[in-house]
Amino acid sequence: MAEEEEAWRVRQHSTSNPSESEDDDDDDDIKPGCYVLDIDNEAIKMRSIWIRAEYIRIYDFLVDYYNNKTRYNGRAPAAVITGQPGIGKSVWIYYALCRCLTEKRPVVWRYRESHGDSHYMFVEEGVYDMGTQFLRDMYCENVVWTLVDADEYRDGVPPELVTHGTPFFVIYTTSPVRERWKRLHKSVFDTVVVMNPWTRSEIHRVAPLHPASPNSEIIDDIYDQFGPTPRLCLEMASDPDQLEAYKAGVRRALKLVTPQYLLKMTHELEVMNMDEVSQKLCQIRRQHIDVKSLACVVPITDIMQSRLAIAMR
Repeated sequence: MAEEEEAWRVRQHSTSNPSESEDDDDDDDIKPGCYVLDIDNEAIKMRSIWIRAEYIRIYDFLVDYYNNKTRYNGRAPAAVITGQPGIGKSVWIYYALCRCLTEKRPVVWRYRESHGDSHYMFVEEGVYDMGTQFLRDMYCENVVWTLVDADEYRDGVPPELVTHGTPFFVIYTTSPVRERWKRLHKSVFDTVVVMNPWTRSEIHRVAPLHPASPNSEIIDDIYDQFGPTPRLCLEMASDPDQLEAYKAGVRRALKLVTPQYLLKMTHELEVMNMDEVSQKLCQIRRQHIDVKSLACVVPITDIMQSRLAIAMR
């Protein structure tokens, strides 16, 4: 991946290395390792992805977590990556897979296909479709990274992957729906990682990758009004009908706001439960840039904060 990054920077006529600063107030969240990664695989809808600094931080955190917690008290580690809908948690799976391949780390990608579940095992010798066969025989002494996405498994972490003594280090990416992972602690040593939303500069960096090349002024307007996610700022900026429908949904959500409703909604968000209403009004993010810092709930934008105050009158 280092060679790919360097080639990308040459194409961009970069004259300097990206800053290694991770100042919380720096809107341009970029560090070494951030670049446009070409996926170049017809089976995957995306042809390229922007490697966010957040993707790198979370992956590096999970490497340390895996090394420190493997077989902790006889349990395998597990991790849930959650955060605001539309910020690229599923895309992180592709980045993690590429990092594992680059580092020659054995990894399983659990993928749901039309004919059923598939388990693709990536090892130095090649890629194997394990079908319904798990790794208990081949890797009984190791705990193998296993990537699972809620887009494929909305009911939660597949229970057969998180039994007592499991050989899988399951990493499950999902929107904040606690029901999907609330029982993990019974059989594995789990942690929950919150992925931060995007900065404005990050979204402008990836805008040229979008097929529709959305207008930058529209992107900024959506970012300020509705929130810091590429799903909102790029998809809706390219589709006026979708944008109008979303605006109507926000107006309906604001009509539900009462002091009692806001109190209940805040409680649900604090325990990592977000629904279609709350995701339009609030955002879940970490208090600090450190992956281990606590999560917090805030209005999704300053403008939305003002609209919530007006709705409460």
